[in-house]
Amino acid sequence: LALAGLADEAQRRGAPLIAARRGADAAALTNDVVRRAELLVGAAQAALVGGEVRRAAELIAAAREADADRVSRLDARRVVVRLLVAAGDIDGARQQVEALDLAYGDTDPVATAKLLSEVARPLLAVAPFVAAPFTERVWELAASAGGSAALYAEVLYGCGRFVQGDLEGASQHTAVWPELLRLEGAVAAGSFLAETVVLYQGFSYQVGAALRLLDEIEGQIRRHCATGALVSVLVARSLISYGVDLRECVAAGWEALLLSAETGQTGLTSVAETTLAIASATVGDEALTDEVCERLLATGETRHEVWARAALGRLHLVAGRPEAAVAQFALLRERAGGQNTSFAQFEADEAEAFVRVGRIDDARALVPVLADYAAAMGPWAVGMHQRVLALVADDIDEANAHFRAAQAALSETDNRIAQGIVELSWGERLRRAKRRAEARRRLERAVELFGRVGATGFRRRAEAELAAAGGGGDRSRPTIELLGATELQMARLAVGGATNRDIASQLFVSPRTVENHLGAVYRKLGVAGRPGLLSRAAEDPTYESPGVVEIGSTVG
Repeated sequence: LALAGLADEAQRRGAPLIAARRGADAAALTNDVVRRAELLVGAAQAALVGGEVRRAAELIAAAREADADRVSRLDARRVVVRLLVAAGDIDGARQQVEALDLAYGDTDPVATAKLLSEVARPLLAVAPFVAAPFTERVWELAASAGGSAALYAEVLYGCGRFVQGDLEGASQHTAVWPELLRLEGAVAAGSFLAETVVLYQGFSYQVGAALRLLDEIEGQIRRHCATGALVSVLVARSLISYGVDLRECVAAGWEALLLSAETGQTGLTSVAETTLAIASATVGDEALTDEVCERLLATGETRHEVWARAALGRLHLVAGRPEAAVAQFALLRERAGGQNTSFAQFEADEAEAFVRVGRIDDARALVPVLADYAAAMGPWAVGMHQRVLALVADDIDEANAHFRAAQAALSETDNRIAQGIVELSWGERLRRAKRRAEARRRLERAVELFGRVGATGFRRRAEAELAAAGGGGDRSRPTIELLGATELQMARLAVGGATNRDIASQLFVSPRTVENHLGAVYRKLGVAGRPGLLSRAAEDPTYESPGVVEIGSTVG
């Protein structure tokens, strides 16, 4: 009884891993199989809150062995559903909760709502229109429950309203999140808020608010050493940081992948993988882009292939290989069946690739699709639509009008990458129209934007175009910006004293891969091996800040 009480107290204090251990210890000391199963289910729930998925699975298996009837109850079923989601089997989880809703929705609405929310949360990111009916059902079941149950349901419902275009309703219902955080604490509610409120804020152009909420949640989770609970938070940080800071985007995404593998939650990082693919392509890091895209393609899932091909197409555009980009988009279209039903709006890149190889009519054929996006999705989509209209315009005056419209729309967003791409495209078009002075102004702005956000690949392209327009390079640019994200990460580890084998172990790659990357670092920086790198690092504090928090540092 004393251990069980200590487990409850630990859970109330926001220490779920301690609660799980004490609950399991209490279960081991009782001869009452019913009581043992009860304690084991509670311990499994606490382990899941702390992100210890494998431990939760072991505890549920032990509870089933002690009392199979106890594991058939809805709170235990919720643990099973969360295990399916963590493993990436959202379809299996969805089938279970739909069946349980039919069986128990009328008699135990609150527990059923909690079950349904476990599926609605991941669906919001990967299939939002599929998620919307689940959010409505959760609200229907739990709206009158009061307390935390109603708050969870209301936040989820607000996200569903946003998906369906009800911006006022979304704002009203998601606004209760501070009360939920106060009642539940960051460890218990952090993953939920990262998967719901943070995404809503990001997609509704409240990126600053989203990042502040993530800072609050992440800090408390790390202080409680609930490492596994960080996965969803890091996934959200990676997604929200795209367009604002690619360095943070890549670092958070990579840490999420490492943590998910370590804690048995690989099913939670689909969004991180897709974001990391497009981010590494935008940075121009060919090695990292290829690695992440290979992982996505290996799943065999259509939505993953769409993102992988879109990222590879972006990479080829960044590197000045439009023919290869067109080939990737053709493979994408073949796999997706011609019509894009994914969450990846790649058509603007596809249109640019067509323009660059002289297939203007094919680019124009994409304009209606982009117009539909613009009507439904707001400023970012309007900006992409107007940019493509500028790319296919017959004369420079018409192009200028569309570029101005794109610039105005994107000024309402925080997406510096999209803003920079418009300036780059505008400068390129002006230079080809022999308006070099105007072109230089646009290209200088593109270089500035890409430098601010860390879009190194695009920045190189903008600098080359600026030089062709008679402009000068940015002599204040730190040498470290010459490196891709993976090269930068390995360089920092090398400067910190890690051997090639140490780096390979930390990043889950081969020592040969590390050797190749560091060789590229030395060539780009013009230094002779590690001694030269250490000398350069002594004069550049950028090397002191690790690109990814080491796994060991998050659990100690």
